[in-house]
Amino acid sequence: MLFFLIYVSKAAVPMHQTELLCLLQNARSHNAYNSLTGMLLFVPAKTQNIGNGRFIQVLEGSKENVIAIFERILADKRHHHITILNQGHLNVRNFAEWQMGFEYIEESNFKDESGYVKLNDAFFENFQPEKFNFALNFLKSFYELRTKIG
Repeated sequence: MLFFLIYVSKAAVPMHQTELLCLLQNARSHNAYNSLTGMLLFVPAKTQNIGNGRFIQVLEGSKENVIAIFERILADKRHHHITILNQGHLNVRNFAEWQMGFEYIEESNFKDESGYVKLNDAFFENFQPEKFNFALNFLKSFYELRTKIG
């Protein structure tokens, strides 16, 4: 059975294009080898007064592989305040065509999306996982849009 995990985190340092591209290339290579798929969004700091920026990512694959990569993510010094938004079992992959989809997004690009929430400090202070179900649909909306337009 497939497993998924969605988390959000704060970037420890400003992330520039070169660092993000390197991170993405490494993730895609590792994910292909471990049969993982998913989506990574990066929200730069300039958009929301959010320190050095925010990551939100969904990973899907075998539970063993998803947990193993998440443990590596927890140890990665490039981000902190890692918060699991949702996790569970899947019947089919939501991001089957992507070892790791990626989107660098400005607030103006997604503030009208269903379930939009600012990933600022208030989000982290008031987060209640039992009331938070939009994360997967939010990430899937980027996947569906990109796969439709090529």
